[in-house]
Amino acid sequence: MTAKLEFFVTARRVDASGSVATCKDATLTLDTALAGRRDALNPAELLLAALSACMIKGIERVVPMLKFSLRGVQIRVHGVRQDVPPRMERIDYEIVVDTGEPDRRLELLHDNVRKYGTVFNTVAPGTDLKGSSFARSDKHVDERGRPCSRFPITIRLSRRQTRKGTSPWKVSGFPRFRLRRRRRSAGLATDGLPRPCSSPPSRTASC
Repeated sequence: MTAKLEFFVTARRVDASGSVATCKDATLTLDTALAGRRDALNPAELLLAALSACMIKGIERVVPMLKFSLRGVQIRVHGVRQDVPPRMERIDYEIVVDTGEPDRRLELLHDNVRKYGTVFNTVAPGTDLKGSSFARSDKHVDERGRPCSRFPITIRLSRRQTRKGTSPWKVSGFPRFRLRRRRRSAGLATDGLPRPCSSPPSRTASC
């Protein structure tokens, strides 16, 4: 039986204005002051930062598997707190990818981020976690590789059922197009691309 990964972090109160967390050779200042402080992250912000880091690390893991070309990634996260009982009621995120890859490749990248993120899968059951949009800062290409708009633009996908068994996906800023449903087969994803993650990721790549 393979041993499970374990993580250890120590947090220590410095004074009434803040605390310090240590892990490995890293030290992080924490905002634990009642009045708050601008030069450190509070616990809720740390949660959102951990979620963002998890998604970026997931992207780094699958990029070589998919041979995905990108120049940069930015994660924008917004959390809404519920007062009673205190909890993170909703988390919205947007993944901004600087790339020339088509939409179907972006969605495949996003699917892997959602499926294999340790922090992502820990947070998701406890809150309303949504983020089905990608933004790209270069020229957009459609499913056939043809340029069809100028950037920056946010791509938002929403699925609707149809009578003929096809799935139209509405993309804000673009004409509607259809993606035929394809049955899953061995080694193939629903978009016809090789499935990069048929098994869980390696232990060293976990976030």
